[in-house]
Amino acid sequence: MATSEVPRLESEDVRAIVGDVYARRGHAYFERGHLFHARLGRGQIRAFCAGGRPEPYRVKVFFEQGRVHDSRCTCPIGRACKHVAALLYAWAQTPEIFRQADGWEERLGGLSKEQLLAVVLSLVEHDPLIEETFSVAVRAFETPAHGHVDSGPFRAQAERILSDAIFGFRPVEEFIDGLTRLTDMAQIQRQMGHVERAAAIYRGLLDALSEHGLAPEGFDGPLAGFEAEVAAELADCFARLPAGESRRLSLHALVDVYVGSVASGRLHLDQLVEESIIAQATDEERSAVAQRLRRSLAAHDDLRANQSLDAGLGTRRGYEAFLSILEAGPLDSDALLDFFRRTDRWAELVGRLLAVGQFDEAVSEVRHAPLWEIPRLANLLVEHGEPQYALMLVRERLGEERAGALLSWLIDFYDARGQFDEAMDWARRRFEHTPNADHYHVVRRFAQKLGVWQAIRPVMLTTLERTSLDEFVRALLVEGQFDRAVALWQEALEHGAGLASSTQLRLAEAAEAVRPALALRIYIAFVEALIERRTRPQYRMAARYLSRIQRLYEEAGQEHSWHALLANLVEEYRRRWALIDELQRANLLED
Repeated sequence: MATSEVPRLESEDVRAIVGDVYARRGHAYFERGHLFHARLGRGQIRAFCAGGRPEPYRVKVFFEQGRVHDSRCTCPIGRACKHVAALLYAWAQTPEIFRQADGWEERLGGLSKEQLLAVVLSLVEHDPLIEETFSVAVRAFETPAHGHVDSGPFRAQAERILSDAIFGFRPVEEFIDGLTRLTDMAQIQRQMGHVERAAAIYRGLLDALSEHGLAPEGFDGPLAGFEAEVAAELADCFARLPAGESRRLSLHALVDVYVGSVASGRLHLDQLVEESIIAQATDEERSAVAQRLRRSLAAHDDLRANQSLDAGLGTRRGYEAFLSILEAGPLDSDALLDFFRRTDRWAELVGRLLAVGQFDEAVSEVRHAPLWEIPRLANLLVEHGEPQYALMLVRERLGEERAGALLSWLIDFYDARGQFDEAMDWARRRFEHTPNADHYHVVRRFAQKLGVWQAIRPVMLTTLERTSLDEFVRALLVEGQFDRAVALWQEALEHGAGLASSTQLRLAEAAEAVRPALALRIYIAFVEALIERRTRPQYRMAARYLSRIQRLYEEAGQEHSWHALLANLVEEYRRRWALIDELQRANLLED
């Protein structure tokens, strides 16, 4: 992928990139500190983002010509998701947390050959995984820069890592790290313009995952997300490969991913492959894919008989829809519309209808779309200059269950047009539908603009107080009523209850400036709870909060207390090598 400088962003830009819903959720993730290990590279920013799974998601955003070109995330959405939004908000609001990822180029460039060799040998001796990574890197550079590159050595490397994990020789987070180093090597090759080498690494990884990675019980979560990322990268390589063996084998690997996804329903990988083939494959390649899929159907009687596959397309109907467009010959508008309609791809369908001027048909399709698709489809209508139709279609669906996303859309719609009275009205309805501190804050913002906040504030606070202690405390913090929030927390502790961890962290953040001793108490308890969860992501988060604890102790002139805390922690958990490693990475321990 071409590289360029990473431009500065404004917070308002995030909505345009990911949409209103994911922007709002991503901002909450950013504010709550879900991002860590943020890096700035050539033409990209990346980070890890804690989510709903034990393993954090790997998030990347790529830039070209001063704007966002693409994004990747290992979550089920895959791109332009709330985790991507969190990364973009971090870059817009706190660019100082991003460490330069490419600074090694100049530093290593100044070393002699003997010095570089000494660096490599010291790293290899320190970590067996690094030894394996260097082995792959050297092998990659030994292959031709252009033309066909054998994926076998890279598959063998990935299989060794996966085999160690399957038989218990390495923990889950360690083998994911090992596989990630392979994808990092592929990214380096792409940046150097060696797309064939990168594609070979991705093919090897996909082959290994298919053979070893997804079968063992419990591995589907972290590895399925990783497979989705690798498949997306290979699809991007496929679009850039010239005709030849590497392109043919890459297409073959993508079809393997498609078949596996249809059979198991993994993360909408079938849609990713379909989009790549429809957009990038030649007529001859589409015909070859169709023949292979026909053979696959004939060879799997169970697939042919099953009428309700749990896959991205959902059913055999969707599978056959892809075949129909592959076998239709040169693509035309009607063929694409039929394909989008038969596979329930509402955004593509409505967007295409609007693009070709079939407005009435587009409105009809929106009316029949599932509720969760309506905000995105309404945005398409707005983009095509039809805001009143978008408004009408959203209002038509408000009576259905789980219409909270429609209320959010209406708030954003009127807010963007400066109609704050309408926006506040819908914000109050959403608060009544789902009372929480975030919705309270939105109403407060509009009510303050309109000068009516003091009149409605007591009723809203009473509603939260009756609904949830956590939400009430969060609202008090928004209002600056710190002492009352602390009193409620302490009262809850006395009665054997408590607040959610996220609420306690907000309380600690508010306490840093006025009651640092209280903030330290909360942070230390939180770190201890994280460590007891015994996973690498929790250790990383613990190290992050320990850095904050260190800062608070130093600001209070109590460095001795910090050193005593750290020494006790290291002594108690000295056998947890992954924790010690994270503390070293966070520069909390001496090497």
